[in-house]
Amino acid sequence: SPFQGMKNIRLPQRIVRPFSVEDMSILLDSCGGDEIGIRDRAMIMTLLDTGLRCSELVQIDLEDINLESKRIKVRFGKGNKQRIVPFAESCSKTLTDYLSHRGYDPGPLFYASNRHGSLGQGVGLTSSGLKHMLRRLGQKTGIKKVHAHRFRHTFATWAIEHEARELDVQYLLGHSTSDMVRRYTSSYRSEQAAMRHINFSPADQMLA
Repeated sequence: SPFQGMKNIRLPQRIVRPFSVEDMSILLDSCGGDEIGIRDRAMIMTLLDTGLRCSELVQIDLEDINLESKRIKVRFGKGNKQRIVPFAESCSKTLTDYLSHRGYDPGPLFYASNRHGSLGQGVGLTSSGLKHMLRRLGQKTGIKKVHAHRFRHTFATWAIEHEARELDVQYLLGHSTSDMVRRYTSSYRSEQAAMRHINFSPADQMLA
């Protein structure tokens, strides 16, 4: 084989730091009190509480969400794989608040804004629109790297921190293998090791 003896290319693994609790509080507080701000807050809470991809979030229809059971049906996951993801009470409240302004007409769950700065009835938000909204909030708050994948990373890291099983995180994120979840676990453990370093610092032990 002409490929015999060739080494696999190792792609660089970049560190993605999760949002802190303070970051999330600032982002949520930065959303305005009008219907666009209420929509933005609902999207942020949904991204944080479900770990959905950007493309998955904008393709959710009203019929895909069940507020009673607190479940969302993801119909267009990566590789056209469907799955059910849960959300908790705090996320449910922001979604209910948003729907009181959106209404319960069938169609895209998250409407785009129109030229008048209000919800465009029946017109769904696109992936580029969501990315623009997140960038805008990042610029407004001064928080760097506000993007959908960082919410996925935060969801996974916080779940692992609170002793979620890797298999649960893998399913909820829609990964076919556990490789990516192990990367999240590794990132969390390295951060924990760094925080504990103060207790066993060789330099401090030497000078103690």
